[in-house]
Amino acid sequence: MRVMLVTDSLFAGEPGRGATTTVKAIADRLIDLGHEVRFLAPAPGLTKYKTSDVVRLNALTKPGRQVNEAITFWNPDAVLVVTPGRLGRKALKHSKVMGIPTVAIEQHAVSDSELDYWRSKVAHRSDLLLVTSGWMAERLAQ
Repeated sequence: MRVMLVTDSLFAGEPGRGATTTVKAIADRLIDLGHEVRFLAPAPGLTKYKTSDVVRLNALTKPGRQVNEAITFWNPDAVLVVTPGRLGRKALKHSKVMGIPTVAIEQHAVSDSELDYWRSKVAHRSDLLLVTSGWMAERLAQ
């Protein structure tokens, strides 16, 4: 299976950060199981992680076209977004339009003021939504 892992963190340049740790753990497991993995992350940073390419997006231009091109070019079987920020939300949007299954993993609390926006841009664009705490799951269920 071809899986694109999308992160708004710099990935592999920020040891100890929650999103980076999660992305590495997921990637390591997928690679160990024989899946093809490609990363989509902001520049600067590594362009390779183990056997996988890391596609770096130019932070000075809008991410929409870059994300669309990266997903279209690689044509993954699934797109997995960890802690969706600006880049992750674009990946969810373009993947949904292309009919590519998506998974979003949210590791941070979503504030009351952001909840409606987050639901429309993340939760409703994800085929599967995973949260990393029980209280977050309860809050979203409400």
